[in-house]
Amino acid sequence: MLRLWNLLTACFLATAGLLFSGQLAAMEPCPALDAASPDARSAINHHICFYSARPGEPAHSATAPEDLPAELAWKSARGHDLVFSHTDSVYWIQLNVRNSSTESGLWYLKLHYPLLDEVTFWQKSRYQSGYSPEDVRPPLATGDLFPFATRGIDYRYYLLPVTLNAGESRAILIRVHSSGALNVPLGLMTPGEVVAESNHLTLVHGLFYGAMLVLAAFNLLLFFSSGTRYYFYNAFYIASLGMFLFAMGGFANQYFWPNSTALANLSIPLTLAVCALAMALFGSSFLEVGPGTLSAKALKSLATIAAGAVTVTLIIPYTKSILINTALAAISGSSSLTGQPRMAIAITGFPPMA
Repeated sequence: MLRLWNLLTACFLATAGLLFSGQLAAMEPCPALDAASPDARSAINHHICFYSARPGEPAHSATAPEDLPAELAWKSARGHDLVFSHTDSVYWIQLNVRNSSTESGLWYLKLHYPLLDEVTFWQKSRYQSGYSPEDVRPPLATGDLFPFATRGIDYRYYLLPVTLNAGESRAILIRVHSSGALNVPLGLMTPGEVVAESNHLTLVHGLFYGAMLVLAAFNLLLFFSSGTRYYFYNAFYIASLGMFLFAMGGFANQYFWPNSTALANLSIPLTLAVCALAMALFGSSFLEVGPGTLSAKALKSLATIAAGAVTVTLIIPYTKSILINTALAAISGSSSLTGQPRMAIAITGFPPMA
């Protein structure tokens, strides 16, 4: 009887604790972030909450905060970045900010993941129950399905200016929908922090892409001077990989096709398919497999499939092409790694020793 009593007591306390914690989460799922505090800004993920709206739900079809249901089961990010796999859901994100300083200030809410189809930001000047059109500032609607100029700031990531007067509080809501993997890493930064980070990354990216360009050009010159095919395919592979990373980083959309929404969505799966083709061609020419062998036939078939994937990518939807081309690139890369020691020498441009 004593053991039974202890068991029932433990179950009761656990249930009461869960209910109490649930009530606390319902009361304040998104605690306000003090924008004037650097420590609070660095812990922004502890102040973010989100709601996943599946197709058919009212929040999925809602296009503005005032269209949302009165009560939503907001979930706390619990200190983690918002990272989701391929999904048809629409994600609503909420961040409450306040300025505890005695002076007004300007901050930027940074969403540092460029590959999103639709991103819309709203700012609500004060906390209230519900949202009304008069209380919400003009939204900022942008993403890959919009021209690059809609971002307002010429930057590869998404930046939302947040101006707060002394003692002012504000709610920021974000609606995100994308046909690919959905990542929403957020940061609240001062203008100085944004500029400093941008300058640092500009130097790093300049050195990285510059080195890839030099390697590609060097292998191309070796091809013209020696006539060895794998130098050409190596240059092709380095150039295609650089272009893929350039598109993944948001630079291609910013500098190459800022007004083309079609290329903004097509660039990632297309460059991925081209990378798979380049890896298959390079592996086939460099690994020196005997003609007519099973390995030679497999590499040739892989190159043919990759060439077909480049064409098919222009036709099929993004959601299917990105999955197919990712698997194809992984297979092409793993097949080429069988010649890794020789490949490492070839990438530098020097012929392997006999």
